[in-house]
Amino acid sequence: STRRRRMAVDAAVRAPWGGEQSNCSMVPVPGFVAVHVGSKLAASCRVRPMKADSFEECSATCLSQQYCDAVTWFSHAHHVLAFRGVCVGRTAGTEQVLRNDSQATSSFRRCFHQTCGLQQQMDAWCATAQMAGAGVQSSTTCVARNVRSLKRSKADDFAFQCALAPAPSAQLAMACVDDRGHSLPCRVDMSAARRCAQGRQGELHDMHRRGCGGLPTCLATPGMGRSGPTLATRPHHLPSLNEASTAGRAVRRGDRRSPMWRSKAAHTVQEDDNSSVVDRLDRLGYLNCTRLHDNTHARCRHKSAQFSWLNYVWEGRPQRTASAAARTVSWWLGEGDAAIDPFDAETFLELLSRLPLDPGELPAHRRPATVFFVGDSTARQQAVSLCCLLRAGFAAAGSMHSVDVTVSIPFLTFACKVVGRDPATGART
Repeated sequence: STRRRRMAVDAAVRAPWGGEQSNCSMVPVPGFVAVHVGSKLAASCRVRPMKADSFEECSATCLSQQYCDAVTWFSHAHHVLAFRGVCVGRTAGTEQVLRNDSQATSSFRRCFHQTCGLQQQMDAWCATAQMAGAGVQSSTTCVARNVRSLKRSKADDFAFQCALAPAPSAQLAMACVDDRGHSLPCRVDMSAARRCAQGRQGELHDMHRRGCGGLPTCLATPGMGRSGPTLATRPHHLPSLNEASTAGRAVRRGDRRSPMWRSKAAHTVQEDDNSSVVDRLDRLGYLNCTRLHDNTHARCRHKSAQFSWLNYVWEGRPQRTASAAARTVSWWLGEGDAAIDPFDAETFLELLSRLPLDPGELPAHRRPATVFFVGDSTARQQAVSLCCLLRAGFAAAGSMHSVDVTVSIPFLTFACKVVGRDPATGART
């Protein structure tokens, strides 16, 4: 009922996404469709019709659903009969649709934190870079915009550049972000983007990825660091209206918290305290491997090294005892014998060898197992991380195996292979 939906909205407002200093609201954008819908309005796990009798109720229902990021309300007089009086919502990460439709109104979730202002931070960086000598007249203003939003994409993706501040009549696109790092519509004019600060655009990439999470950039993965100002203040999951019937069962499963990053100490740990870990990872080849194949063209080599990520541990329910080699490589482990998610390169390789054979494949002619990371640049970085951990893990264990990087194209393709050696001759196999 309308009353229950309104109560859910009030509850969502009282329980903000990132603590008492943050909140979420819906931003209306009339005359645009923000959801990709087919002719039959078929529901999926990311896009589905929602119960509402007006635009206001449609927007409020989206706000009450934790994972609803945008909705479109089609008026009762819409030219498509099947769309009349229909509210359709979508999650974040779906196709970034923003097309004109005078008989529709969309609304976008915007979350903000009083001490953050992520879009304003990136705009300020562009303005400062422009004033520092980017070849632009001092009377102009540069702002940060996601240029990937101007291309047809089936997923929410980001590539920030500095562009001239747009005119009020400029194109509307999903080119800005809120304090979660999620896309928001704003005006953008990329025709003169090259007149603004170029080079070091990786700074915008890092600022967006780090967001309001307070974590180092390399730990602030989507859905984690960007989700709130601090991990300690992140609220528990609020069941949506559709999940109300199963909420009780979720509670009875136990009060186990999901693994998360935690600072090693209540106070900031000095980087000098990590010198032994840095030396160890450098000696094993892990640091050089990650720097060389990082998406941002190994620019870490041209700036002072920052190892603040070593001040965090991956905390959760201990799983098993880690081997000496795994502890040497797994810098994220806490104190104690039991560990959560330790990485043992030899064990990983052994588990791959146990995968079942393909139909018709003989054990003697078994093809090497292949691990795929399918996705965007984040998936590429995960592939880099795995290959570098394997290289360091084999070195730590004194293994006969080694890792060769076969393809490394920034922002596109990365691949490596594990090479063995004959124990008797030392020849590569």
